[in-house]
Amino acid sequence: MARAGFQVTHVDAHADLGTGDRGFHYLLTELLREPPHNRHSPKTGDDGLSDGNYLAFAIANGWIDELTYVIGGRYEDFMDYPWQPGDLLPHVFDDFDVGTSTIRLPTLAPGDLRESVGGTERLRPLALEPPVPFDWLVWHEYEAVEPFDLICLARSPSFTPAAADRLYDEIRSRFIDETAVAGCR
Repeated sequence: MARAGFQVTHVDAHADLGTGDRGFHYLLTELLREPPHNRHSPKTGDDGLSDGNYLAFAIANGWIDELTYVIGGRYEDFMDYPWQPGDLLPHVFDDFDVGTSTIRLPTLAPGDLRESVGGTERLRPLALEPPVPFDWLVWHEYEAVEPFDLICLARSPSFTPAAADRLYDEIRSRFIDETAVAGCR
C-alpha cells in the first residue's frame, strides 16, 4: 500500500481512534477486508466513519505514517490509568497492547470481535495493517520540535458547545490561512 507520509499531531480531549461502537466494528471487520484502494469512501454515521473514529479510518487508508496524541483540556479526566489515557482501545494496537506505542489495525472476524468485548485475549487477526508509530502526552508537556507544514482546525458539532463557535472563528481568522492550501474551506 502506498503511504501518504503524514505525521499527525492530534491535539484534542479525545484520541478519535474509535470507542468500540458499531463504527469501530465496521472498520475492523468489514472495511479492512477491502483492498486499500477501495477504502477511501467508507459508510458514515453511527455505524461507520464518525467524529470519534476518523483517525483510525485515516490510518486504514494509509494517510498517516505517525501519530502523536496531545491530550488537551482537562487531561486528568481522561487518565484512567497513570500510564495511558483511558480512551485508547487495545484493539488497534500491535499485539493488542497500548504499551507497544504502535498502531497496527487488525482485520477481525465479526464474531471474534463481538466475543471480545472487554478483552482481547481471544482475538486472532486475519491480517494486520502496516505499523504506525504512536505517542501520547498531555498538553503542558508538548513542544513541537519544528514548525508544522499544515494546521487543520476542526469543529465537531456533536462534541463542541455552540458557545465555542466564537473562539473557533477567532482562531480561524487569526491563525488559519485558507488560501495556503488549494481547495481548503
